[in-house]
Amino acid sequence: MKRLWIGIGFLAVLLALGIGASAWANHSCTPVVSALEQAKSAAESENWQSAAVFTAQARRRWEEHRELNASMEDHEPMDEISTRFAALETYLTARDAGEFTACCAELAARVASMGEAQQALWWNILSCAYRFQSAKPAGWSLRFQRPLV
Repeated sequence: MKRLWIGIGFLAVLLALGIGASAWANHSCTPVVSALEQAKSAAESENWQSAAVFTAQARRRWEEHRELNASMEDHEPMDEISTRFAALETYLTARDAGEFTACCAELAARVASMGEAQQALWWNILSCAYRFQSAKPAGWSLRFQRPLV
């Protein structure tokens, strides 16, 4: 009976850590999205100095949490976000308002969706199970965990 309670306690701790990590991942994306939206608004009003400040703030906040987010998130979307930040800085230097605002909107949407994907919601959990199953090599069965002959 003692082992049962130790196992239940261990699972409860893991559940709490998982929920905390998902909440933190979503929380860490919010300031980046906010700074990108402010940079977009500043560029729309042709205030390039403020746009540069908000862009640098968004980039700094993205880089601050990149390593920990990388431990919980797929690396491909994170690499795409980093690439878009480089493009954003190019548009800022060229003072191309149309491209800069479009890139800000795209980056904000990508970062927000990355944060939302980490939330502990039933559709995210089901999509993780689907991704796990679809990531298996051909010929593998999720049920038996051995190659089918």
